[in-house]
Amino acid sequence: MRPESGNHRAELDAIGWLIGVYLVGPIPLDVTISRAEQFLDRASADPWTQAEILQGLGVLHAQAGRIADARAAVVTMNSIQFLHPAHLIRCFATVLAGLTGSLLAPATGSPATFA
Repeated sequence: MRPESGNHRAELDAIGWLIGVYLVGPIPLDVTISRAEQFLDRASADPWTQAEILQGLGVLHAQAGRIADARAAVVTMNSIQFLHPAHLIRCFATVLAGLTGSLLAPATGSPATFA
């Protein structure tokens, strides 16, 4: 992230949209996970962006069958949100956690638990 560019918020919004496209787009999961992880590394100074990226990354890992990685992403995202609470992001996280859980349930045979 380059806050000095003057378009920091626009860049963060674009990253959020890209992650959303990765969830349903035709790009192979390994590529989308790698890109999301690169965005996560670049967002190390911005907890809100980290949480947003981790939401999508959790779903991508679940789609790829990487259940432990999906859970780890959701747990980390929840930790960030606990330290930096925001009701809007928490609501969005709940929706994505539910989506991730529904993706994990068929893979594990039971509803997902993120604890």
